[in-house]
Amino acid sequence: MLLFTRFFFTFFPDYLMTFLNPFVLLGLAAAAIPVIIHLLNRRKLATIDFSSLRFLKELQHTSIHRLKIRQLILLLLRTLIIVTLVLAFSRPALRGSLAGMIGGRAATTMVIVLDDSPSMSVRNEHGMLFSQAKDAAAAILNAAREGDRVHLLRLSDVGRPGDRLPPVEQVPAARAALQHMAPSQQSVPFARSLATVRAILTESRDPNREVYLISDAQASQFAIQYPDSAAPIEPPPGIFLVPIPSGRQENAGIGSLERRTQILTKGRPVQMQTVIRNFGSIPMRGSLVSIYLDGSRVVQQTLDILPQSSVTLPFTLIPKRRGILQGSIQLEDDALEIDNTRSFVLRIPDRISVLMAGASALESRLPFLALTLAGDSSMAGLFTVERIEGERLATTDLAHFDVLVLCGLKAFAPAEAERIASFLRSGGGVVLFPGNEANLQNYSTVLFPPLGIPSLEGSRADSAGPRSGETAGFITFNKIDFAHPLFAGLFEAPPGKREQTPSVETPRIVRTAGIRTSGQGHSIIDLANGEAFLVEYTVGSGTVMVFAVDAGLSWSDFPVKGLFAPLLHRCVISLASTTPAPSDVTVGEPVKVTVKLRHTSARAQYLLRAPSGIEERLAPHLRSATALADFESAPAAETGIFTLHTSETEGAPPGPGTSGPLEAVPVHAALPESDLRAATPEELRAFWYAAGINPDRTRELAAGGTLETTIQQNRFGMELWKYFLGLALVFALAEMAIAREKHAEAGTTIGRVI
Repeated sequence: MLLFTRFFFTFFPDYLMTFLNPFVLLGLAAAAIPVIIHLLNRRKLATIDFSSLRFLKELQHTSIHRLKIRQLILLLLRTLIIVTLVLAFSRPALRGSLAGMIGGRAATTMVIVLDDSPSMSVRNEHGMLFSQAKDAAAAILNAAREGDRVHLLRLSDVGRPGDRLPPVEQVPAARAALQHMAPSQQSVPFARSLATVRAILTESRDPNREVYLISDAQASQFAIQYPDSAAPIEPPPGIFLVPIPSGRQENAGIGSLERRTQILTKGRPVQMQTVIRNFGSIPMRGSLVSIYLDGSRVVQQTLDILPQSSVTLPFTLIPKRRGILQGSIQLEDDALEIDNTRSFVLRIPDRISVLMAGASALESRLPFLALTLAGDSSMAGLFTVERIEGERLATTDLAHFDVLVLCGLKAFAPAEAERIASFLRSGGGVVLFPGNEANLQNYSTVLFPPLGIPSLEGSRADSAGPRSGETAGFITFNKIDFAHPLFAGLFEAPPGKREQTPSVETPRIVRTAGIRTSGQGHSIIDLANGEAFLVEYTVGSGTVMVFAVDAGLSWSDFPVKGLFAPLLHRCVISLASTTPAPSDVTVGEPVKVTVKLRHTSARAQYLLRAPSGIEERLAPHLRSATALADFESAPAAETGIFTLHTSETEGAPPGPGTSGPLEAVPVHAALPESDLRAATPEELRAFWYAAGINPDRTRELAAGGTLETTIQQNRFGMELWKYFLGLALVFALAEMAIAREKHAEAGTTIGRVI
């Protein structure tokens, strides 16, 4: 036995045998009993010869020698029976590695990371993957012993910066928590969880440390994304991956969604496009796509998509009302449901408050008529225009308005220029027309510097006849940026001529303010003499649009051309929407919203309402010297549209009831979740290396009924008591057979002698 053990560990040095009941080994002393009995039976007695004993001397020496050998064999077998029985009751175990080998009852820190990403809601022939993952976690918990420390973590709960370490749970509490777990809508790469796992193991003082990752082993979950997690864990723990294979790879998902129309109005087409991807290995035929707006299906189309490819689907929506409209794109059901719907929001201005200030009533008359008597039913009621004389601008509260239209004001005081700059930084918009009474030198030195606008070159009167780029003494348009959002959808091209440049009737211009952008601002319309006719400047969160001519008929006939009214409408709508729309959010990220608050109340409460109806109270963070307020929520936990509400209508006295949403933000699932492909062994090895873990020290454990046994064998080694008990039985049977043969032969020999 000792020779065999020495031989085994000489050629297999990585293996180690331990005994779970080592005190039973004291019973090996009983193996000396057969030897003692044998030695006592060999003591010499007095020799007395009888006459009949002379026949015994005639026995063959070979028979005597055979009996002695059998006695020695019986002695050896009886000794081995006792030794193997004692070893069986001492529960020997053989482990395949020396790492972490302390003994059979050493305390263990168990970290169980349960993948609850959306892909775990996929079903296979055994049911939902997450249910199978919970069964595997329960089997791992069954392997815990008294004194073990258990950390049961959901993947969606780990890896956030500043998170505290999860508390140690008792096994009954962990089982109870496991029962209430369900798949989340958040996708977190496993690499992000390693920081939490590393912190737990660093604080652990237990000699045995084990980490169990229970997942569908989706390739995107094991992508190498966080190089900072590559610090090795010392001493290396046991890392076990428990894969729950889905067997499903055929899936389609909605990728990106883009709105091509920038200026939105009621009843006007909105151009959008979406990308739908087939992540599977077989083509999709006749897949149905439905698009909903305000709860009604407005578009329906079928698509054919090749394997591992995508299709771009353009579509057009016509909003029927103003305000915040909620919509969605939906695919047919497939393996993964969460990526079959993508929400979007259209913000159609419902009321734009305009302050129009002119040097005189004549200066602002034509812009006022253009905004209030448009004759366009889609614009009716959209603009609320307050018309004042220029002297009243200094005493008017600009916070009540979205857009300022300044028509030929004479001059600006420094304090007045700063008020306009502050209004722009708050997200407001300004349309500026020069005029006959305007002091352009004052514009250049007082108004424009706070706005970051370059100085004007002075007015120009064309009384000396035509010059280069002019026609019959008039300056004309030379270049128009038709790609600017102001012109999107403004011109209807005849069928078959969609690609042709629209034809615009140029006004007859006799005088300009001399605008040159000099690299600042964006020139939307250029003149033939090299100057700019309409320039756009960004100031903080707001925008200024400066025209080179007045709003009357002194400098040009632009106000009576067909382009004037629609261009002014679009300028005002565009400027009223300068507050940036919230970016789409992925589940697990906070919802961030910026809202322009015209009125604030100490009693106003702001609530962010999730699609499920859960509300979160948010505190506004007011920007200094502006009317903009920033809101930020906790990480979003579900997909859909989150809406920001206030407990009282702005400007109304406090009272019960709520107003409509101030803002709405779509929240989507992470796109990599749509790819159900499992990680290959090579990808897993690369992931372990990047995480600072030797892949050779990781193991995959099959989920199922033998999982608990496999864990016990790995922790304590492969128990050999069954084999030693079997050997004892074999030795006992051999002893019985040899002993019976010995007695039979001894009787035969005596018979011969007689």
